[in-house]
Amino acid sequence: MATHSHTTTSLLMEAPTNYLHILPAEVWLACWVLCSLRQLRRISLVCKLFRSLVLPELFREQTLDVAVLERGLKIDNWVERVHHLHRTAVRLDGLVDGSFAPLVRTWKVALGNSTQPLSRFHPEIENIDLFNVLRERVVTTFCTTLTHSSNLYSLHIENTTITASLRETLGSLSSLRELHLGKCDILASDGLLPLPLETLKLYGLHLIAGRPLTGPIQLASPDSLRTLDVGPYMSPVIAGFGSSTLWNLVQLSVGGVPDFGELFHFLSQCPQLQVLQIQPRNHSDSRLPVLPATTVPLLHDLTGPPAMIQALATTHHVRHVKILDDRPFGHTLDDLMPFCMNISRNPVPLHSLILPCKSPTLEPLAAITSLFPELKELSVEFPDLGKYRWCGTTRTVGLGRRAEHTTVPIDRRMPDLCDDTAFNSLPADEMSDEESEVPSMNTRNIMGYKEAHVALSAICYTGNVNMVLGWIVSGSLLLPPDIELIAVFTQSYPHLRELQFGLPSNHWKRTGGLWSREESGHRESLEVCKTETDVL
Repeated sequence: MATHSHTTTSLLMEAPTNYLHILPAEVWLACWVLCSLRQLRRISLVCKLFRSLVLPELFREQTLDVAVLERGLKIDNWVERVHHLHRTAVRLDGLVDGSFAPLVRTWKVALGNSTQPLSRFHPEIENIDLFNVLRERVVTTFCTTLTHSSNLYSLHIENTTITASLRETLGSLSSLRELHLGKCDILASDGLLPLPLETLKLYGLHLIAGRPLTGPIQLASPDSLRTLDVGPYMSPVIAGFGSSTLWNLVQLSVGGVPDFGELFHFLSQCPQLQVLQIQPRNHSDSRLPVLPATTVPLLHDLTGPPAMIQALATTHHVRHVKILDDRPFGHTLDDLMPFCMNISRNPVPLHSLILPCKSPTLEPLAAITSLFPELKELSVEFPDLGKYRWCGTTRTVGLGRRAEHTTVPIDRRMPDLCDDTAFNSLPADEMSDEESEVPSMNTRNIMGYKEAHVALSAICYTGNVNMVLGWIVSGSLLLPPDIELIAVFTQSYPHLRELQFGLPSNHWKRTGGLWSREESGHRESLEVCKTETDVL
């Protein structure tokens, strides 16, 4: 009896089992890869070890989208969305008060439009201002959360105001390397130390609410920046850098260049630039200044309108070219032929060429491909039909008669917004789930237009693709022998390994004599019969 008691005591005093060493690492990896986020949360609630392993991953990327809750607010969903926003505020409070903020590596935030009170647009909802109050609480708490996010690496933020206080907070984040600012009002654009960013992307900005951005933007340090996307704000950004040299910048994207002289002068400050992307302006026929080959000597990848491609590709060792449309109704291949002839005189052979084309024609396409015998990738992009033609029906409402006055009932509901009971109304089965930031929407009213539009676009797109494939299969269009990514099952291209027809879901890959694709979780395979001339 004593022996039995001693044995029991010894068992109780033993250290807890370390499952991490009993179960191989592949088991934990499989749990992480195969389980949904919902399943991971549930496992972490019942297994402390698993919780300790996955908690950093669960907090690594956080999303906060107030703007999507604000869009589509109406009398039958505003209470639900107010409760959703309230739960978001309570969760943010927990992130600030706990020790989880340092685990966040990426924040993607859209804070909504706070310039106009919602009561102006929803007079039928008496307490709609609760949404405004909660939004301000979320914004304030989020800014506080940032001060605790010491390991934050990437920040994507929309619909907010860049104040001096927020700039100082961003400056205190020593690990921050990526910053995307969209639809923001910049009140503090200079006068503070630039951030040691590696990536900066700007779009939809204003210097002061409602006014175009004209003043200099001084956000990123020229010493650390590697990727810069300035959108249409080239002049303010260039002014912010002054005469500094951007020694580490390798990729630059600019939208709608108003002054190529200013851009080319800035390129002389970017000696390591390798990739340049310029979005075209319609009817941009102005003559471009000459860019010496000694400026950006490492440039090898160009995206832009034909004139810009021609000006740079003939003086630099460019191997990858993507030509963009700069005409309202697109280019024909005949239009692009002179530009391609000039590009073919490039000091180095072209490896990749992407052409816009509103409708394919055989002779120009064959002539263009013959100019580049060492081409490895050729893409012909057909435009979206909806870019040039509106498909569907329109309605005219209220013309020719006086609109009848309708009394809208006032919704006087007052949601209970107690923090302690914020999650009591959720089903117990859903407690471990992450709420979707995207509210459910009724799309029945637009499906008729969408289906008709997609069907018409698909017919035109598929017709163009089939036409080009027909030329290839019949031998009418001879492609350079190194091309592997234009797909046809034919003996003409023995090195072909990948094939895509139209949409990415129709993407085939070759393994030996077997071609396969993944579609909706199912794998479909085809076996290609070999002939005596096949080379695998």
